[in-house]
Amino acid sequence: MVIVSNTSMTTREMEPYFKFATEYGYDIEVIRTPGPWEAEVLHTRNTHSVPLATIQKQIRKYKPYEGEEEWADLSIFQQ
Repeated sequence: MVIVSNTSMTTREMEPYFKFATEYGYDIEVIRTPGPWEAEVLHTRNTHSVPLATIQKQIRKYKPYEGEEEWADLSIFQQ
């Protein structure tokens, strides 16, 4: 199993990971965090000083991957 935690928001951005997985015989499963995403909330949580405008841009360019699943276990978000 290989897990990639990244801000890949389009299939094109995921392609290098898909190619790698296919090359080494892995099955591909895309799981995303639940939405809708609120840029202001994500901005307060980010630890990399990503500007709010960048987060907003990432959200706007999101294109779902056919067959992706939403991560249903929200317990990781509870404090």
